[in-house]
Amino acid sequence: MRELLWDGITRSKTLNATAVQDRQAVIDAAKKRDWSGLLEILARDRRLANAVRPDGNALYENELPLEVTAIQFERGMSLPNFRYAAHLYINDWLAWDKRFHDCLCPEADVVNDLAAGAKTMVEVATYYSVARTLPRIEDQEEYRLGTAYKELRAIEYIPDGEVANTVCTYAEKLKCVYGHTALSAASKFLWMRFRDPIIIYDSITLQWLHSNKEFDKKKCEYAPFLDAWLAAYAKVEGGIREACCDLRGIKRFILREVSDDELFACTSSSWFMKRVFDYSMTYAPEDHAF
Repeated sequence: MRELLWDGITRSKTLNATAVQDRQAVIDAAKKRDWSGLLEILARDRRLANAVRPDGNALYENELPLEVTAIQFERGMSLPNFRYAAHLYINDWLAWDKRFHDCLCPEADVVNDLAAGAKTMVEVATYYSVARTLPRIEDQEEYRLGTAYKELRAIEYIPDGEVANTVCTYAEKLKCVYGHTALSAASKFLWMRFRDPIIIYDSITLQWLHSNKEFDKKKCEYAPFLDAWLAAYAKVEGGIREACCDLRGIKRFILREVSDDELFACTSSSWFMKRVFDYSMTYAPEDHAF
C-alpha cells in the first residue's frame, strides 16, 4: 500500500473551518490514545494520517508521527518509524553486537580464555555505558571484569520461565564483587551471551514504558519491567516484523557487508525484532505511544 505523505500544511489560515476542526480532532484522538476514534476519523479522510496540529509549535507534538502508513493505522496503532529503527540496528549489530555475541556466547567458551573474555566484557560495558557501575578492583582481578566474565560463563543456559531470576541473580553477584547495583549491566552481558529470551534493562526504555503508563519506574525491578516490556512489544510485533522484512529490500543501504542468508536469518529472528523495538523506543519521543 502506498505510504501517505505529509501535505505540508501547518497554518490554520490556509484551511477552512471544517479542515481545521478535522485536524484538531485527529491530533486530540491520538493524544488521548483513542484509537477507535482516531480510526473513525481516518476512515473518512486518510490524508489526515500525517496531519499536524494547525498553528502548532512543532511538526508533530509527540502525538502523531509524520511518516506512518495506512496499513499501520488499520491495525489501530500509532507507530514510530520501525523501518528506521531496523536500519539502525542492523548496522549496530554488524558493527558491534555480533562480535560481542560471538565472543561471549556459550559456543565460544571452548576457545576463549579469561583474557579474551574479560576484554570483550570491558568493550561491552564501555559501549553500553555501564562501566561506571563496575569499577576496577585490581587487587582482586587479574583482568578487568574477569570475575564478571567467569560468572557469566557459569550460566550455561536459561531455564524456561527463569529470565527474571537469572538476570537478578547475576546482577546480585556483580554487586557483591563491584559494589554497585548492576541490573542494567547484568542484562546487557546476558543478552550478549544468549540474546533471546533476555530483554535489556535500560534507563531510556524504562522511561519510555513509564511515560506511556506501561510500567512504574519507581519499582526499579526487573520482573515487572520484563512483563511490561513484553506486553508493549506484543502490541507492535506485527509492525516490527513488517519493517524487518522490508529491510531485506534495502540491503544496499546497509553500511556493513552482509550476505543475503545472514540478513534473512537476522531479520526473521525474534531477538533481532525485539532489539528493533528497543531502538524504536530509544529514538522515539518518550511519551509517543504505540
